[in-house]
Order: sequence, then C-alpha cells, then structure tokens
Amino acid sequence: MAITNTAGNFPNGYYVPTLYEQTFLAKFYATSVCNVLCNTDYEDGLLSFGATVNIRKVPNVVVNASTNYGKINWQNVQDQQVQLTINYAYDAAVIISNIDFAQMDVDIQGAIVNEMANRLRIQIETVILTGAYSSATTAQTAVDWRTTGSPGNPTKALTMAASSLWKLNIPGPDRVAILSPDAIQYLLQEPALYALNAGNPKGALVDGYVGEYAGFSLYQSNLLSGTGASGTPYQCYAAHRVGITMATQFTNFETDLPLQDYHGKGIRCQNCFGYLVAYPDAVVDLAVQTAA
Repeated sequence: MAITNTAGNFPNGYYVPTLYEQTFLAKFYATSVCNVLCNTDYEDGLLSFGATVNIRKVPNVVVNASTNYGKINWQNVQDQQVQLTINYAYDAAVIISNIDFAQMDVDIQGAIVNEMANRLRIQIETVILTGAYSSATTAQTAVDWRTTGSPGNPTKALTMAASSLWKLNIPGPDRVAILSPDAIQYLLQEPALYALNAGNPKGALVDGYVGEYAGFSLYQSNLLSGTGASGTPYQCYAAHRVGITMATQFTNFETDLPLQDYHGKGIRCQNCFGYLVAYPDAVVDLAVQTAA
C-alpha cells in the first residue's frame, strides 16, 4: 500500500524512482526421484526420437526329476526380449526481442535456461510416476494411513510390500519407496520410525530423500497419480531399481538463435525420453489413502 501524501508536496511522485533488484525471486520446483526409482542401464546408443533398444532376457530353464537309467528331458530354449522405445518428446522455446535484450540489466537467458531444464525434468518425472505403476505385478489394496495400529497403518503397508517383493525373489538392496508428502507425514508418526536413519548420501538432484525404513530408501514426491482420497488413492511405489528402466536424451540448449520473422533471439531446447517396466515383479503399486 502506497504512503499517502497529505501535504500536497510533490503529489505525483514523479521524482521517486522505480527500483528493480538485480537478483531473481527464488523459484522452487518439485523434487527429483526418478533417478533413484529407475535405472538407466540401457541408455547407451539411444540417439533420437523413435529409437528402440531390444533387451534380451535370460531364457527360463526347467529342472526335472532324474531317474536311474532314465532318459534326459531335453528342453528347447525360448528366446525372449522386451523393447525400450524413446517415444516421448517435449520442447520449450522462448523469444526475446533485440530491444528487450539491449535494455535488460540481468542475465535473463541463464534464468530461462534453468527454468526450461527444471520444467522438462518435471515433465519426465510426471510421465513416469503417473504411468509405470499400472504395469506392476503386485497391486496392494489401499488402506487408510490415518488409522494407527492394525489393520490400516503405514508400517503394515510397507512391510507387506517388502514381503511381496521377497516372495517374487527380488533382492533386498536397492529397494526404494516413493510416497506422497501426505503419506510421509503419517509414516513419520509411526513409533518405529524413531530410529530413522537419515544419513544416507544423496545426489544433488535427489532432494526428496526422507530416510530408511522396512528395507526401503524412502523418498517423497508430489507428482504421483491420485489425490489420496478413498476413491483416488495416491499410486505410490515400493520397488527395486531393476524394475523400471528409463532413457533420456537432452538436445543441447540453444541460445542466441537468429529468428527470420522477428527482430529478436530465440532460446530453445528439446527432450526425448522413454521408459519401460522391464521387470514388473520388482514393482509394487502401493495405493495409499490419506484423506476421507
């Protein structure tokens, strides 16, 4: 609210300058979790949109009971594969006039490039987190995480998910749980979490780390599918990193691009990526209700 000038002296305020700070208002983005949920084992060699990698699977072998002097049962080996395809593409492009460039006193290009990178990353995370859960072998029934004690508590839900993975021979190391902030809130209220170990190292982009619990490294994300209500629970993940593979390709960010029809410069970037639930047994679709 402007200060009222009651004296009538310099009433229009023409001699009061308008000042602009040389730094930008801080902008915050959704946390990054896909680089801990997914592996990138098959990313090498993916060069463009539409590229496909054929991933060969180890053949299944049948073990038969032997009998003395009995004939051996020879098995025909079946070759199998799955395919990872780069089938998502997103881009961002911004134009700034030459006049604006000349008059600006801040590094607007650097700020826009940073914004583009974060927005594209969020788009990738949204596509994977809202789609991969539907291919999981195990879909765990939603329970109300607001309820303490049996049967609807967070500890039970996570230990059941862990048991499901063990029953499907999924190893213990590298297990990850991706939960919504609401789900994390109720999990942190569990008495067993008093011994929470928050000392696990994390990468610069993996900023959703919460701690270790029930054999899972816990991360939170607000990009998960669902609202947490009884009819639309959050589709969270309890998984091993072998389950989902992703491959991304950023083209180089291009700045100072001359534009034929404008007196200005362009800034653009494009991202192509794909993902595959290569091992559905290693993913549990953990449906979580946190609201009525």
